Amino acid sequence: MDWLQKMVKVHQSDDKKINAFGYILYTDEHPHTKKILRDPDYWNALDQLSGDNWIIYAIKPSQGDWEFPDIPEAHGNSRILYQMEPIWKEPKDNEELLSTFGVASTKALPLFILFVLDGGKFLSIQFDIDDDRIDDGFNSLKYIIHTAKEALGHIDQQHWKDNSGIFNSLELQIGYHRNNQRLKKLFSIIKELGPFFSRGS
Repeated sequence: MDWLQKMVKVHQSDDKKINAFGYILYTDEHPHTKKILRDPDYWNALDQLSGDNWIIYAIKPSQGDWEFPDIPEAHGNSRILYQMEPIWKEPKDNEELLSTFGVASTKALPLFILFVLDGGKFLSIQFDIDDDRIDDGFNSLKYIIHTAKEALGHIDQQHWKDNSGIFNSLELQIGYHRNNQRLKKLFSIIKELGPFFSRGS
């Protein structure tokens, strides 16, 4: 990933930027994410939300696809019974990019990847992007960017170039946030089920 390292290092040299970056990964199979990123109004709103202290890139890898395996040839009078199971075919062009961020295949997209380049190694945290509808996708990206920005806000400017320290702080803050969200969902479910338990007692 020499091209990405070079691009990141340009921004790492900027004292006004923290050494943390966002990456939006999507393909043509994600039309709503694609539309949001190409629409200047949506993009400007996300740009305003992210602030000026960190950089977000967007990249569209080649789209993988399901393919059926070759049918084995029968020999002589023998008959071969088989069940056609499609196999996911990932373009070779994607292998380096996906493996760098620990993404199994483009089936897992769209994703927002928050990452730090530390000593030539990419350290990253993944967020799923909802591509069901335009509004869902936009709200999903707003939530992710707000969460990342809030986590970055806990890092003092004097530590903006401490790459490993930045990532450790992001892992801690986002881990805390995700656990808090899970607890809120759990309490909400318990609250909804409360009347059913009351009836049974």
